[in-house]
Amino acid sequence: MTRLLLASLCILMLFPFTQAQTVSDVDGHVYHTITLGNQVWMKENLTTGKYRNGDPINTDWTQIPYVGTASDYAHNIVYDSAYGKLYNFYAVENARGICPVGFHVPSDTEWIALRTFLGGASVAGGKMKETGTQYWQTPNTGADNSSGFSARPSGNVANAQFMGINVAGGWWSRTYNPASGYWIGFGVSYNSAAMTSGESIKSYGLAIRCVGDASATGVDEIKTVGFSIYPNPVSNELNISTNEKVDRIEIYNLSGSLVTTTTKSKINTAEFSSGTYFVKVYSADRIGVQEFIKQ
Repeated sequence: MTRLLLASLCILMLFPFTQAQTVSDVDGHVYHTITLGNQVWMKENLTTGKYRNGDPINTDWTQIPYVGTASDYAHNIVYDSAYGKLYNFYAVENARGICPVGFHVPSDTEWIALRTFLGGASVAGGKMKETGTQYWQTPNTGADNSSGFSARPSGNVANAQFMGINVAGGWWSRTYNPASGYWIGFGVSYNSAAMTSGESIKSYGLAIRCVGDASATGVDEIKTVGFSIYPNPVSNELNISTNEKVDRIEIYNLSGSLVTTTTKSKINTAEFSSGTYFVKVYSADRIGVQEFIKQ
């Protein structure tokens, strides 16, 4: 069963975002998009029943050996337009592709960048969840959808059994964890404002929310701060170089917790624990995000 790991982190502020346009999949479904930081996300879960080349995706969750599989929740088309379809990882990794042209299934790093942009793991879920209880089971804790992400509780599939509709929504990343042998996903729940991360086996079914490629077309220009960081990986001092007027710089750890805030272009990292961090640079109403490794 999919394992969602809750984290208790500090509450941070939500940053500006930019509305964008629409994209279509091979089936003709139309998706709105939203620009958050330096990422372009689809505002709805993927709904297609075909790979990008037009080949149909298998719908039988009991088929063994496993192949790429997708279906509406409980094979009931009434759920299709509201929640999108559920997909196993065999469909995610299929070479024929599954997201609309210009978009892809996000990596765990891309999900974490979104979570960090929205204020960290403890509050990002509330900013992502659609408000009210038309789709979400009460109390839909912390939901304000201030990001415009419009997350709904699409449920999941485990051992060909459907569960969790109206309670939780989970999405695949394309990232494999070799230490555990599972694939990483992210999710939100009716009774928490958090955005959680967890792991699943390939045959289980989660929703897919696609993110734009660097060269994605049909969306508004992303307002971002251009900057470079060095060295990366870093030991004792991280340098930030930009031609922009910097208002402030923030460093977050992989869990989304704020580590330090400064306006200086040289940041002492000697006391940082080893691991992955994100640096955010703010200039007026724009923001830039980059990842670095502390040795």
